[in-house]
Amino acid sequence: MSIQNFTEAQLDAALDAQEARDDLKGKTSAQVAATLKAEGHELFTSWGEGAEPGEAATAGGLNVGAPVALGEASKLLPVAAPTAAQLPDQVRAPAGAVAEGFEGLDAGDFAIPYFKIRQPGTEADDLADVADGLILLTNDPEGAAPARRVVFLTGFAKVRALMLPYAKNSKGREERAAMLDDLGLTDDVPDDASVLCRSPDRVAPVEDERRPWGVLAKACGDCQHSKWGQRRQPPACNESYVGVLLDVTDGAEAPARFRFGGSSIRPVRSLLTALFSASQRNGGAPMHAFAVEVTTAKGKGDVHYTIRFGRPQLLEPADVEAYGGMRQAHLAGEQEPAA
Repeated sequence: MSIQNFTEAQLDAALDAQEARDDLKGKTSAQVAATLKAEGHELFTSWGEGAEPGEAATAGGLNVGAPVALGEASKLLPVAAPTAAQLPDQVRAPAGAVAEGFEGLDAGDFAIPYFKIRQPGTEADDLADVADGLILLTNDPEGAAPARRVVFLTGFAKVRALMLPYAKNSKGREERAAMLDDLGLTDDVPDDASVLCRSPDRVAPVEDERRPWGVLAKACGDCQHSKWGQRRQPPACNESYVGVLLDVTDGAEAPARFRFGGSSIRPVRSLLTALFSASQRNGGAPMHAFAVEVTTAKGKGDVHYTIRFGRPQLLEPADVEAYGGMRQAHLAGEQEPAA
């Protein structure tokens, strides 16, 4: 049973149950739903009945149906594209040409930055002038803004990863050093490493040449970092959605890696539901056919800002075609989704 068979209320209920119960952690949404149905949960009493996979269904006011083939970019409905700052014609590179100064470079010569939220208490020197709650690309903190417009190029891969503490402030450096010392890896892990251990299937970690120190356990369930703390502290190694997006704010086209975990899981699942519905309404349009506005919010009493997503907006056919080419180029050169 896949995502199109769930209502938003059921997805939220399944997520709440996974967060609260150890016996449901690591299970798929379908497995959680089956458990809740067997226990008599009111939202799941008729789950799995009625529409079979491959048949259209309507549930909870959310129009969902069988997946269809991806539509061609030329068949997408045109809508207004964002206005971009225009350079004088005499300094612009001709269509399809490489801009001056970038000749001879390819994708391997560029580092893809990360898409980040400036959180309170972050003491990194390069973020000193960035206000809390703003969204930025790590290679351009000066461009931080309260809202950004993005296109998700590669989709969302769900992984489990143990991330090293953020080492651009004194607290992060101390936590990082303590973790590596506890694991006996102080001399093995370079300063620029961010992922200590990673599992693409959330069951067993994988060896990787970029992590020559190896894996921390043969199975995720046997690792101390996958366990919940005595005071309901979440595991240090947790599940997250990762991938590559394209920041198209104000006409820019800047790729960036994203990692959404923790409190971002719920809004991401709502976003995925909205993107799936938008795709169905537009003949099975690919995910990169839609732009989404990203903002942040901080509730009363909250310490950190949480990500928020607007409704998907269909792009111009020419943009969809161009972004599809960027997607293929990235996937061809990517070894694995970054955690």
